[in-house]
Amino acid sequence: ACEFSVIMNPGPSRQVMIASDALDRIHELEAQLTVYRDDSELSLLNRQATIESTVVEPNLFGLLLECRRLTAETDGAFDATSGSLIALWRVCREANRVPSDDELRETLEDVGMQHVVFDNEATTIRFDHDGVGLNLGGIGKGYTLDVVGEMMTDEGLDHFLLHGGRSSILARGDHDGQGGWP
Repeated sequence: ACEFSVIMNPGPSRQVMIASDALDRIHELEAQLTVYRDDSELSLLNRQATIESTVVEPNLFGLLLECRRLTAETDGAFDATSGSLIALWRVCREANRVPSDDELRETLEDVGMQHVVFDNEATTIRFDHDGVGLNLGGIGKGYTLDVVGEMMTDEGLDHFLLHGGRSSILARGDHDGQGGWP
């Protein structure tokens, strides 16, 4: 739901194809990770995991394990299950009000990675009750930049700058010999 860009130094035309492939990969990841499309893998997981254990693509499963680790490491300051809180605040913002204490208390019952049950062998996830939902807004763009940056490096590009929505940036090498990216 934001614009991604690839910035490179002048060079061989092959790097334009690598950048084009990188942008295609970004679209694939967005189609997997977004909650703003009903047909994304994450949206499907959010609908199915309350009903039954749901098989998750291995890279997404790994990302969700990383989310669980980060939640523990930050004592819950980062939590990918905050989707219901995000939805509550969105509704309240549209109504030009702040959520009530009761609304927050009720919504917080659905928040916490302890509600996400991982089966590492089967790469499945299930939620322990209705109302739990994953939202990767706090990690999705950075993850996407890391994946695409690695892809471009594997293709032999050493100097590029990637940004997602101008809020998340990955820079490698330098801009035209200037010792970094201005």
